[in-house]
Amino acid sequence: MRATFLFLATLALYALLVQAVPIERRGVVNGITGSLKKLTGLFKGQGTFFHPATEGGAAGACGGYKESDQSKIVALSTDRYGNQDKTSDWCFQQVKITHGDKSILATITDACPTCTSNSLDLTPHLFQQLADPKVGVIDIDWCVVGTSGCTHEKEATGGGADDSQAGDEHKGKGKKGHGN
Repeated sequence: MRATFLFLATLALYALLVQAVPIERRGVVNGITGSLKKLTGLFKGQGTFFHPATEGGAAGACGGYKESDQSKIVALSTDRYGNQDKTSDWCFQQVKITHGDKSILATITDACPTCTSNSLDLTPHLFQQLADPKVGVIDIDWCVVGTSGCTHEKEATGGGADDSQAGDEHKGKGKKGHGN
C-alpha cells in the first residue's frame, strides 16, 4: 500500500512539473508555435516592384491564379519564404505594407530570390500607391494582418487581394519564384 501511495504521489508530482514546462521546451516549437512566431511581428525591409507576366511567370511560387501588373500581390524575400519548390507558410497571408504615411494591403503569392532580407517585391499597381515608380526602391515596414500589433485599418489604401485573386482556394503545388 505504501508503494502504491509513493507511486501515485510521484506520478502526480511529475504531471504538475510537465505541465509547467513552457511550450517551446516541449518540442511543439517546430509545429504550430514555430509558424506563428515566424509570421508574427513588424518587419523592416525594402519594397521594389516587378512585372509578374514577364519576370518569373504569371503564377507565383505559391501556385494559384494568374498574376498581372494590376494584381494586389507581393513576392516575399526567399530568406523568409523558404524553399521555392514548396508552398510556404507565408503563402496567401495578407500583409499590411507601410511607406511613410501611406499603407496598402496585399497578399503573398510568390518568392523573390533577388530581394534583400525581409523585403517585398510589389506589382506596379501596389508600388505606385506608396511611391513614384521612378524611385524604384523604398524602405517599408510590413506585418501579417491579424497577428499581434497588425490590424486591417480602414485608412489603408490600395486594399488587399480580393477573393477572386488570392486565397486558400488557390493553393496549389509550389513553383519557382520569379527572377530565376
